[in-house]
Amino acid sequence: LFLSGSALIVALLIPGISVVFGLMGGTAASIISFILPGLFLMEAYAGVTGEETSRSSKRMKLLGLFLVLGGSLIGILSTGVTIYGLFSSNSVAEDTCAST
Repeated sequence: LFLSGSALIVALLIPGISVVFGLMGGTAASIISFILPGLFLMEAYAGVTGEETSRSSKRMKLLGLFLVLGGSLIGILSTGVTIYGLFSSNSVAEDTCAST
């Protein structure tokens, strides 16, 4: 709900729909592709006990943590790139128009 509300506010303030799609796509893709599977993996191996499975359980929990942290980083970077493109594309367009 927060993500959709934020997208509505951005859509009202920014005339280009590509920015809204970039923001929504970057955050939603990282959540669906990396963060949620990592959380599910960590939850699935949370209650595993036993001597044989303890090493593999720790590996799976660590893998889940790496997925969550990596997905968070990807989400932050993709949002940053979209916002940077919003501000830098206007100045680049003005520079190319002025030089011709």
